[in-house]
Amino acid sequence: MEQKADQIIAAISEAFGKVRRGEGISLHAADALDSYASGPEVERANSLDTDTRWQEIGPELLERFNLVLIYTNAEGFRYYIPAYMTLTLRTFPQGSLAADAAVSCLFPVTAEAPERYLLLDDNQRNSVARFLWFVATETPDDEINQLKIYNATRALEEFWFRYL
Repeated sequence: MEQKADQIIAAISEAFGKVRRGEGISLHAADALDSYASGPEVERANSLDTDTRWQEIGPELLERFNLVLIYTNAEGFRYYIPAYMTLTLRTFPQGSLAADAAVSCLFPVTAEAPERYLLLDDNQRNSVARFLWFVATETPDDEINQLKIYNATRALEEFWFRYL
């Protein structure tokens, strides 16, 4: 199982290696949006994220902002999702709130959700699909993980499977 996770991490690193946040909504800004902050407050929050590469983002920040990926735009999503997926695979099978967030934000629960995925190229989509397949098939099937397995499976069925 660890070897599979390492292979997917390598694929994620290759596919998303050069991605930068650019005009993407940052984690602090997404958190501010979640709190109904004003435009200037969101801009101030955005300036708190000084990382220039997603690989620099520490696990404590991903854990702290485990519910904000749905507030990022497509550019921010493309920047942050590899960090969340990598953390999930590195902490597997213990899990974390960030791991749950990584899976749940890939489950297109609304027709608008796939807009977050628009900037992903085929290699990136393949990495996401491999990540979801791993979560769906390697996660221990116990009460704690049932929702994560369900979300990963449904995400594959409804959107990501075609990219495997």
